[in-house]
Amino acid sequence: MEKLKSIRFSMFLYVGLSLLIGQLCYMGVVAMIDNALMDLMNPRPQAIAFVAGRQISITFGSGEGAASEIINPPLFEFLRMLRTISPFIIFSVCVIIGIFLFYRRSIQKPLDALNEGIRKISAQELDFSLECDAKNELGRLCGAFDTMRRELSQAFQSLWKSEENQRNLYRAFAHDLRTPLTIIKGNNDNIELVAAKNNDWPLALQAIHLSNGAIARIETYTEQLRQLESIEDWQPDLKTTDLSVLAETIVQQATVICNQHDKDIAFSTEVHGYADLDADMLQRILDNLLINAVQYARQRIRLVLEQKDGRLCLTVSDDGPGFDPEAIKQGIAPFYSTKKAEGHTGIGLTISQKLLTKLQSTLSIDNVETGGACVGFSVPV
Repeated sequence: MEKLKSIRFSMFLYVGLSLLIGQLCYMGVVAMIDNALMDLMNPRPQAIAFVAGRQISITFGSGEGAASEIINPPLFEFLRMLRTISPFIIFSVCVIIGIFLFYRRSIQKPLDALNEGIRKISAQELDFSLECDAKNELGRLCGAFDTMRRELSQAFQSLWKSEENQRNLYRAFAHDLRTPLTIIKGNNDNIELVAAKNNDWPLALQAIHLSNGAIARIETYTEQLRQLESIEDWQPDLKTTDLSVLAETIVQQATVICNQHDKDIAFSTEVHGYADLDADMLQRILDNLLINAVQYARQRIRLVLEQKDGRLCLTVSDDGPGFDPEAIKQGIAPFYSTKKAEGHTGIGLTISQKLLTKLQSTLSIDNVETGGACVGFSVPV
């Protein structure tokens, strides 16, 4: 079937049809020339033929080769010469027309479509569709070109989105730095004032304390931003892991984090066997989720670790106010936080999401039915 749709087959078909039409035209033209030649002979023969360059006139009843007088010798010779060269003229014209039609239908349309597509891509116009009804190799080339155009469009959209996210990240970072820098600037003014008057050292110490806190927040922001950038180069280090040992380690570390923040924690761990995992990276993601949970929980946190449908599922929930609709939508956006006034960077969930992307997973954000936030993920095992 592919051979029947090839350019070579189409060319042979057009040339063959051209030769067939040329043969029919030749027969018609020769018949007309022979009639004209017989009209120039007196008496007019009933048939005329040319064999090996010899003219043979036939008049039924009078025998072959009967002598006839030529009425107009110059015109007769011209028609005789025309009869000789007519096959070359007729077949050449028919073949040329056939090749021209073949080129127009099988080659020119796909080439025009490809040229137009190349022009639009050169002008960075990717929102178009390359349409070509040719069924041959050039038609398939147009289809492959259109597939490349779609993939290129998706790649550019992803790149543009990435650049936009990067710009948003820098804008958020610059916005968050403005507050601690303002605090430092104002406190430095107070320190200069106290130093000039030398009569209110408690105010100076308080200003220095606030400045140190602002500096610590700036250091936290820059360190979080550095971690966020370095994640792009990170690759999972999968190792065979005993899931029961992993669960025990998770429970111990989660208990430490919750105790540091005076929060209670309940566990549900139902895992067994072995799996190829990056346990350190899972622990890092879990730390981010727990730190985020203890900031919002009133008193209690629940951690669930289970195996389901060939995946290791981990969920952290709390009894806090839960996510509002905007937080569910923007929760993993860089530097998004509802507690920025309290010094939270709002980048923990962003880092967790980027790490999970490397593990072929994603972060889910929702609220539990009884109130409170619920954040989880699952990785293949």
